[in-house]
Amino acid sequence: MRGIAAYKSSNVQSASPQRIIVMLYQAALLRLTKASDALELGEHEDVLAHSRHVRAIITELRAALDHAVAPELCAHLDRIYGWCTLELSQIERADNNRRTGGTGGTDEGATPTSVKEDVERFAGVYKALEVLLDGWEEVARSGGREAA
Repeated sequence: MRGIAAYKSSNVQSASPQRIIVMLYQAALLRLTKASDALELGEHEDVLAHSRHVRAIITELRAALDHAVAPELCAHLDRIYGWCTLELSQIERADNNRRTGGTGGTDEGATPTSVKEDVERFAGVYKALEVLLDGWEEVARSGGREAA
């Protein structure tokens, strides 16, 4: 196990900033898949853990935005990250409400969401991040010449 951890650590330490961003997106997509699967299986703690991990990754991606270099692009990415974070928070709240017998909604008087609807919301976040991953993979392949 230590060998794997050491390999992963050296892989990150030697990676370019663009490659690290790609790795973050890949980790987020993996966690989104796990969260969605856990939701369908009713594994509430796993939904929360994986979703929170994705939100933490998105927080790191947001913090890495350099608005001085590319203000319009960064503003657009910030809006996408904000939407993703909101979707994940609402899924978490709805799943918690289903687990505890609450309303399932995200706000007072909101219509409760079904597991199917929340799986679709996970899929929407996945698609948004997948599109961004595709772009960053191209940036990483080009050696970062197109990075913001």
